[in-house]
Amino acid sequence: MKEILFGLSLNVSDFIRPEWSIKTIERFIDTLKKHDLKGNIDFTPLTADMVAEHKPEIFKQIREAGFSVGLHGANRPLSSVGFIRDLDWDEAVKAVIDRYTHRIDPRTGNLDLNRDGGWRTIERLFGKPPIGIGRPTLTGSEVAASFISALKNLGARMFSSLRDHLNAESNLCWYGGILCRPDKIFIIPGVFLSYATGQTATSPVRVIESLLGVLPKDGPNIIQLTMHETDFYVAAGRRWYDWERLETAFWPNEVQEKIWRAWDEVAEFITRYRAVTYDDILEMFEDDSEPVLTAKDLLEASQYLLDYMSNWTGHSRSGLPDYVDFDFVYLSLCDVFQALTYFLAYYHEHGSLPEEIKLRDLLGPIDYPRPSGSVNFGAARGYGTVTTVDGKEIIESSYRVASQIKDRLSALIPLEGFRRGVNAAEFLYLLAQEYRALATGGKPEPAVYIEVDLLPRSVLGKITSVYEFPEKQLWYALLQLWTYKPARLKQSE
Repeated sequence: MKEILFGLSLNVSDFIRPEWSIKTIERFIDTLKKHDLKGNIDFTPLTADMVAEHKPEIFKQIREAGFSVGLHGANRPLSSVGFIRDLDWDEAVKAVIDRYTHRIDPRTGNLDLNRDGGWRTIERLFGKPPIGIGRPTLTGSEVAASFISALKNLGARMFSSLRDHLNAESNLCWYGGILCRPDKIFIIPGVFLSYATGQTATSPVRVIESLLGVLPKDGPNIIQLTMHETDFYVAAGRRWYDWERLETAFWPNEVQEKIWRAWDEVAEFITRYRAVTYDDILEMFEDDSEPVLTAKDLLEASQYLLDYMSNWTGHSRSGLPDYVDFDFVYLSLCDVFQALTYFLAYYHEHGSLPEEIKLRDLLGPIDYPRPSGSVNFGAARGYGTVTTVDGKEIIESSYRVASQIKDRLSALIPLEGFRRGVNAAEFLYLLAQEYRALATGGKPEPAVYIEVDLLPRSVLGKITSVYEFPEKQLWYALLQLWTYKPARLKQSE
């Protein structure tokens, strides 16, 4: 039987008319409470500051209603995530943390580093950090992985829409050590607005009913409905942030009330199912950010990698899987690389393999050089001799790499006989071979070196067909697919 869940969210971004934002938040909460439902309120940081100045107790109302609080992306429209476009990873992370923890001037968008604001305002007034951070995109198409990492450092635990923006297999996943919200269907505000303004006779309830039949039989199927507070009162096509014409862009009262009635009808319809908050969604899934791996687990993971990566010839390079999957256990490439490195480093020190190891939450190999010319990851390898690497050298290299790992994987690994070293994917193939040799034969054996593309095969087409020169932040986001793996539902007791 398919499980159908609904997420009900209000994005709050009008910092010019905070009294209207507050009024809309309260009516949104009251509408859901009338039907015994809970939802989510997502603020832009600047609007959170303005709302807090006018009515700080609104955060207590949200908390007491059982709603989750999230962040509605950047300080729209004064800035977007685009301010980090040309920055290196560490510079971008610092810039995001600065912008999201300090006060923004509402007219200029300038940052005041002498005043706390935004994220810290929500955290202080709500009692905990915002749980979700929306869609962290630069121009609506590329995920900004450094943005995710920065806000994760501040306490965020969930974002949305990875599949839409990075060609990932599913939204039901972990990426960068944070959960991607597993929406199956996203219903936009236009469904309500077109009905309320007479552009269509199909009510939002009818739209939802028609969608239920196309959902897959396996669950959970989460239907996300999101409105901006301005959707309820600012006429479509008008700029709600027009300082000079604050009152001329309003919907007529009858349209406003029809939008609210449509929202109320949807809330009543959802009482047949279950509404989930961001907190509820997090509780549904296992926390796989720092898994524990046994020696047996790692042998299975190594075999999975070798089965996939050994599909190559003298004419072609090998490729990486999106993740490792065995016995209902999912591991990211980052997980497996880290585990193999630590297991072999342990062998180097003790002459035996450990029984198990707890992995850390690490970044992928973000320091790998970004291509400077046209990208052709599928280039032919050409003919030549097959190179083997001494097993003891691989083990010694693992020991050196393990001692240097801090918050991210090594992107380029020095290796005897390779003038420029090998990339993380090529080293991963060597690690898997060497671990299998130790786990099954008890001694080091030579391993075969092959050229391997650094990115999973699923995203190579996105680069080669769309981006001749990947932008810096897009390149970082693609490299963070090393942290990608499906999320696992908690087993019912």
